[in-house]
Amino acid sequence: MLSAVMASDINCDPALSKLFTTLKESENLSNDQEIDFLKALLESKELNALVNVHTKVAKVGRNDRLAPVLSTSAQVLYEVLEQLSQRCHLSDDCKEAFHLLQDAHVQHLLFAHDAIAQKDFYPHLPEAPFEMDEEPIKIVQLVKSNEPLGATIKTDEETGKIIIARIMHGGAANRSGLIHVGDEVIEVNSINVEGKTPGDVLTILQNSEGTITFKLVPADAKGAQRESKVRVRAHFDYNPDVDPYIPCKEAGLAFQRGDVLHIVAQDDAYWWQARREHERSARAGLIPSRALQERRIIHERTQRDGNDLDSKQNDDFDREQIATYEEVAKLYPRPGIFRPVVLIGAPGVGRNELRRRLIARDPEIEEM
Repeated sequence: MLSAVMASDINCDPALSKLFTTLKESENLSNDQEIDFLKALLESKELNALVNVHTKVAKVGRNDRLAPVLSTSAQVLYEVLEQLSQRCHLSDDCKEAFHLLQDAHVQHLLFAHDAIAQKDFYPHLPEAPFEMDEEPIKIVQLVKSNEPLGATIKTDEETGKIIIARIMHGGAANRSGLIHVGDEVIEVNSINVEGKTPGDVLTILQNSEGTITFKLVPADAKGAQRESKVRVRAHFDYNPDVDPYIPCKEAGLAFQRGDVLHIVAQDDAYWWQARREHERSARAGLIPSRALQERRIIHERTQRDGNDLDSKQNDDFDREQIATYEEVAKLYPRPGIFRPVVLIGAPGVGRNELRRRLIARDPEIEEM
């Protein structure tokens, strides 16, 4: 029966036919039952459909006709919901569109679109630990794409070895679940990094194509990263490209005054990880912490004014006057339920004028 089963008899993807031919000619298939099972599996409509989808998706980026217009459709969805939520009481069409876009199926479709547009569909190979010099070693392979790997490295001050310093939330390294803070880097693509600087390792990564293979010594403790739920509004502009102190400019997140940021990690005293609100699928970036930004502003004021801020009293007083981040919380409005606006202030500060302008801009506002 073995000779009767030919690859040409299999009505399936050419790659699956080649796989069957290779396995059939090996010694791994010892009986007719295994051959029948394998033939049925490779001919199944489900498997061939998956292979066909994977082949088409893998062409994204190589075929201009399949290039995505944008990779942040989920963010656009939330922005549209924000606008519609303010007009549901004015139009039945707005109300219907608002409820339609809140449907879980529609939102997950857009999340899937963004994942494909950002090439977050490559398989993540499991780690393969083995013993070397009585020290556990793991091999991690990641597929290089247009996005950064989402990890920073540094030289350990005591040992001089290259270790993983930070894992960026949402990045490729974080999604793999195989690389952790504190892991020691031994090799990158079979190149030993002993004695090299982080800049040397970065050059190796930049010159690598396709699959990048890391040989790592696992850290003793592997705490799973949990995103915080802190949201803040920035009160200053930030550009990592001109910041001389940021550990990695490529990992920085630029923002402007007024932007709402989701702080996903605050474990570093000087550099927080954050992403813009609604960019749930985006990789997190580094921003200065509140303490670091306050120290910068105080230093700038000291240099500018020539004042002595060494005393704790003056330092604490100045910190009260510094606007860095304001913690905020998102409250999604529901159709038909309105939030009151209360204007409080001393006489003569313009409460009546502000109320008059608000009512003139939107006559549908109810005045209490």
